[in-house]
Amino acid sequence: MRIFTPEMDSFLKSYVADTPYRVLADMVNAEFKTSFTRQQVKDRCKLLRLKNRVDGRFLKGQIPWMKGKPSANHLPVGSETIWGGDIYRKIQEPGIWKRLNHIVWEESFGPIPEGMLMIFLDGNHMNCSLDNLMLVKRSEIRPLYYHVPELRSGNRELARTAVNYFRLRMKIRNLEKDKRYGS
Repeated sequence: MRIFTPEMDSFLKSYVADTPYRVLADMVNAEFKTSFTRQQVKDRCKLLRLKNRVDGRFLKGQIPWMKGKPSANHLPVGSETIWGGDIYRKIQEPGIWKRLNHIVWEESFGPIPEGMLMIFLDGNHMNCSLDNLMLVKRSEIRPLYYHVPELRSGNRELARTAVNYFRLRMKIRNLEKDKRYGS
């Protein structure tokens, strides 16, 4: 069992304020020919209620070593990456990304209207060509995926036709319902 002596405690008191615990442990071991670990020295300082101001944060006025340098994982505007199965393109600094399928759609048709969602007709989120994209209402998306298995077929034209057929069926159903209830 290792025991700290009063001389070691006074040594700790004189150096603890501005010395990291690992270095402080090495200093105590060299000075007193002991083999204390960093954690033992830290625990002893806490027991003696000694404050250590070395916590790894930058002090006021201290300049970080990376200031002014680009980070190692910085990507320029126009770069593309894959997050969560979708392709994103960096559109501006600092770190503004947008889905590639949205960029492709907006270049041709303008902004996506409120309440509309984009679907991939062949089911492949990596295929952002304009003929593979289609807008559907948010209210249509759940019944579409539930009632139209053609959306998962991988065939674009079949999926486009199935969506239009579904929309037509829903419109007919709503008109019949209105006619029945006199609205």
